[in-house]
Amino acid sequence: MTVADATARWSPTGPARDRILGAMALALRESPWSEVSLSDLAARSGVSRQTVYNTFGSRSGLALAYLSELVASLIAQNLPAAASTARSDLRAGLVAGFRSFFEAASVEPFSSLRLDGRDGLSVPGALVEPHVLMDEASSQLARAYAAEWPTASDVEAGILARAVVRLCVSYVVYPPGPEHDAADELATLLTPWVQTVSGHRHTLLP
Repeated sequence: MTVADATARWSPTGPARDRILGAMALALRESPWSEVSLSDLAARSGVSRQTVYNTFGSRSGLALAYLSELVASLIAQNLPAAASTARSDLRAGLVAGFRSFFEAASVEPFSSLRLDGRDGLSVPGALVEPHVLMDEASSQLARAYAAEWPTASDVEAGILARAVVRLCVSYVVYPPGPEHDAADELATLLTPWVQTVSGHRHTLLP
């Protein structure tokens, strides 16, 4: 992945928030998060250090915002399109979507964001902040599922989307050993539910 690819999701000429997050994406490809200073991010993004604090509240707030937008972006780029494929071959579509997500996530610096006590955040710790990390990604994916599978209710699409987001992030944070194929395993687990909500079987919910 090139530097341009790494920072493309945040405009270098956009609002201060975008410029700071783009600078963070670039910095994390050069150094672990524990070695990245807010002063450096401010200089890279052309703002003051105080602007960084005013925008994100704290160092951990910046890390949470970065994680939230990164996860939502990776999911939006890789999983909804697979729902269309899954209409004709459910399991193959799910495998393709998960595999695409994991390949994209593998080049992102998630492990670098295992922060120390000073920062007050670790990637696993962020997983217990669903309103910060999960909601946007889940909502986007639920809308994609509902659009592709009209027989699925909003409740069913939401249940599936929230489960997929949490499973994907947990697999990124705690990846399985090389003897396991995460994409294939998740597709095997979720195919029966997708078959149900997409109209291939009787409904599971009243």
